Amino acid sequence: MISSIETTLQVTGLNSTFSYDTVALNLGIVSLDEADGLMRILTEWRFEDRIADTLLLMSHPPSLAVGARELNQADLLLPLSYFENQGIYLYKNVRGGGLTYHWEGQLVCYPVLKLKFNEQNISNYMYKLEEVALQTLKDLGIIAERKREKTAQIGLWLGNNKIASMGIHVSKWVTSWG
Repeated sequence: MISSIETTLQVTGLNSTFSYDTVALNLGIVSLDEADGLMRILTEWRFEDRIADTLLLMSHPPSLAVGARELNQADLLLPLSYFENQGIYLYKNVRGGGLTYHWEGQLVCYPVLKLKFNEQNISNYMYKLEEVALQTLKDLGIIAERKREKTAQIGLWLGNNKIASMGIHVSKWVTSWG
């Protein structure tokens, strides 16, 4: 069941605030293949202004996902065959970032946003995406932090444990994945 909620998402940057009228869709459990197909359609529709900025909320069945970069075998703590024998398969998609493990019950959030001319800076967008997640976690009583010593550390951390991974795709200045 898809539920739609009209809301305003405030994304606060260091020197400015951007406001988006957004539709949020809670899609439940969606396979990575289905999510990929859906985002391809929605990003095209958003580019054509056929839909508003959209926030997709969903979970995936247990699976491994790797972005546009090649899979670094060192990121797998066990051989790929171990996961495949348990029905956990590797999916490759267009998003940035490395290997991500999706487990049962994990909430993922994928913004499909048409960036305005003054917002067309991917590093700035990633920073603001992290800021939204930091504030959301803080509202839940969880104090996370950024680590930026390496590109692979984009996302949020609790000590040495990653609590929020982020890998996006941008096409025609419309975002997807997250």
